[in-house]
Amino acid sequence: MSFFKKALSKVGIGAAKVDAILDNSVVYPGGELSGIIQIKGGKAAQKIQKIDLDVRCNYMVEIEVEDEDGNEETETVEETATLVAYDLPEAFEIQPDEEREVPFSITMPETSPLTLGRSRTWVETNLDIEFALDKSDKDYVQVEPNDLQLSVLQALEELGFVLVEAECEAVKNFHVPFMQELEFKAPSGPFAGRVSEVEVVFINDGHQLRLMLEIDRRARGMSGLFLSMFDMDETKTALTVNEHNIHDIQNLLADVISSHS
Repeated sequence: MSFFKKALSKVGIGAAKVDAILDNSVVYPGGELSGIIQIKGGKAAQKIQKIDLDVRCNYMVEIEVEDEDGNEETETVEETATLVAYDLPEAFEIQPDEEREVPFSITMPETSPLTLGRSRTWVETNLDIEFALDKSDKDYVQVEPNDLQLSVLQALEELGFVLVEAECEAVKNFHVPFMQELEFKAPSGPFAGRVSEVEVVFINDGHQLRLMLEIDRRARGMSGLFLSMFDMDETKTALTVNEHNIHDIQNLLADVISSHS
């Protein structure tokens, strides 16, 4: 191997490349994400210190900024949260043009947001190679509702509600820095004209699903539900869904919404 090729590999030109091949791009909160990590050697032998595979998502944060006149105003910015940090720490050396495959299997966190609205989730794979420039891979995944979440969404649809907005928003005092808020309106059905909107937060908890609902919310803006989500007022309520009541979830939701409308 020439000195020139070795020198180029040290600054990232012709370095090893990584690609995560997912068994399935559709995943579920609490479900399995598996696949293989493909590593292809570059123009020179290189030592791979470790492989990082992170599952990440976006969420929105409101911050206070000053305009040109020095007045404070609110601005919404996008941040990134790491849902899973999965490391394969075993170091190895990959030879020029050599191809290797490393299998992986991880459990998606129960807090994984559904891929709705502006919410996005992806797998980011990185090779720990000193100075390498081309060493990462990014693959988006579709996070679909698990069985309990799906039962709630279907029940709301049967009651005439339509999802109009879904966004992950910053929240404090929770084990991840965000929660996903789903906003529904009822253009038809028994609640049309009675309820302006219903906001729902899913909290997966093992074999049960906790719902935080705010009905006919008057205060606009982000974090209206989250700022006091554990302090129930007359517009907020909680409901737990499990295998025992999943088949009656439409009636349960109808009763809860009726009592607050």
